[in-house]
Amino acid sequence: MKTSIVCTENILARITYYKEKLKEITNDDSKKRRYNRILTRYDEGLRACERGVTSFEFEELVPPPGYPPLTDRSKLSKNVKLSNNDPKISLAKPSSGHPIRSKTEAIVELLTKRQDELKQAAKAAKQSGNIELAKTYIRSVLGMNQMIQAAEAGLPIDLTQLPRPPALTDSNPSRPILSGLKCDPPVKYAVAFNSLSGDQLFKTYSEILSEQEQLINNLINQHRRNGGANAHSILSKLSDLLSVNTCIKKLLSKYNQHVSNLTAYFEYANLPKCNLNAELADDILEVSNIHGIAYPLPSHYSNIDTYVEVEFSLNNANPPMKLSTNVVKSSSEPIYSQSVKEFRVNTKSHSYRRFVQNNRCLKATVYYNRGIFRSWGVLGITEIPLTGLVQSATVTHVGDLKEGRKVVGGRLQVQLRQRESLSGETVVYQQQPWLLLSAPKQINESPKLIEIENSKNNPVSSSSLSTPKQTDSPRSIRSENIRHSPVPSISSKQTNSPKPIRIEYAMNNPISSSSSSFVSTKATNSVSSSSSRVVIVRNIDNS
Repeated sequence: MKTSIVCTENILARITYYKEKLKEITNDDSKKRRYNRILTRYDEGLRACERGVTSFEFEELVPPPGYPPLTDRSKLSKNVKLSNNDPKISLAKPSSGHPIRSKTEAIVELLTKRQDELKQAAKAAKQSGNIELAKTYIRSVLGMNQMIQAAEAGLPIDLTQLPRPPALTDSNPSRPILSGLKCDPPVKYAVAFNSLSGDQLFKTYSEILSEQEQLINNLINQHRRNGGANAHSILSKLSDLLSVNTCIKKLLSKYNQHVSNLTAYFEYANLPKCNLNAELADDILEVSNIHGIAYPLPSHYSNIDTYVEVEFSLNNANPPMKLSTNVVKSSSEPIYSQSVKEFRVNTKSHSYRRFVQNNRCLKATVYYNRGIFRSWGVLGITEIPLTGLVQSATVTHVGDLKEGRKVVGGRLQVQLRQRESLSGETVVYQQQPWLLLSAPKQINESPKLIEIENSKNNPVSSSSLSTPKQTDSPRSIRSENIRHSPVPSISSKQTNSPKPIRIEYAMNNPISSSSSSFVSTKATNSVSSSSSRVVIVRNIDNS
């Protein structure tokens, strides 16, 4: 079934293909691991398709040879019928028509929306007096005009060159961390929430809460180390959020045998993150966390030894600066653990600022060992843009490996760090889904006991009163005498046998009683009543 439609039969056919190929592999461990990862993703996609999860990215599933990529039609925009009266549109209409046009419209809408966001951010920066930041936003706005024109003409657009959205700044430090806006769970746990139950669901909740606790502790350590004008307020809010997370973990452990009774939902949390690396000096650009993703294997190679060389050419007058990582052997997905390297460059200089703002890039080259008595060969080259350093002090980029303009397969991840951003704020707020749990509402509550103690001047016996079930009608409870002894007169000095009384609870309703009643002030004072209830004590003889 070689179609691009997302359905159970189509996904099962692709899973069957990969399982058959996996059985044919005998000695290639790297290919086995790669196929197992692909099968794991397809299993998640199959569960998402069966349960109707729309947030799963089916387009990211690797198609087998000869199969088209999966396309989730629910995410495509609706086809718009063209009128025959518009000659320009009818002439530009391609043969495949509607899907291409809908994709073009979606890209144009995305670019226009991002341009409007940058315009508003430039206006806000100008009003706040940050002229440099406003200029940066205006440059990005003007640079997007050509991208929008190319998208409207149907030309391909490299969305990796799209300017980053303006970050949430610390313009309002009094904002709450939990926004109260519910959101969908992360894609990582979307399938699990719809399918798991019992111990597996308890384990998933515990894992998410532990990740949240670790994230809060990391943020607290960052703000304590870096400080700032609003550090005290931010630390107080993070401590409150940590207390809430701890209470939720205790609630989860209490309901460990009845996890399905808990109500789980996600809210957007505005997490304050430090946009500052205080441990770095102003003359350091750090390159770290370099690792490869699914490197392509050259012909006649079962595994390869690789290393990465990063080149930084600030100006043409001086030779480019180069850094090299350690060699990782026999791996198509290497992690260069000793890859924390530093370029010595003044990040405050005008030349560096122009280099970053003009969308210049670092060049990263992946080399592989071609064998004894042969030089190292080039596996692929990728470029690392620096435009993100304008607003952020830490940028992580994942780029495709290319040979010229041709994509050869595989990707390379590189993280860049400097002391502070060129024009951004020191604290930025990032929205993230946050797990919250609430206990079920107990309908049948256990009866609450109220004691009316005997006093010296008021011979009312101690008796237990049970709170009635909450209804809209007046509430009344009759307190019977324990000994059922004869009732003496209230004015009598005998206190051996207490007098039975009736206690009535009323909720916003008058008690209709035309007969004469006697209200004992001392008795009513001995009963602790809430603000929403009226407690009236009457003699049984007069009621």
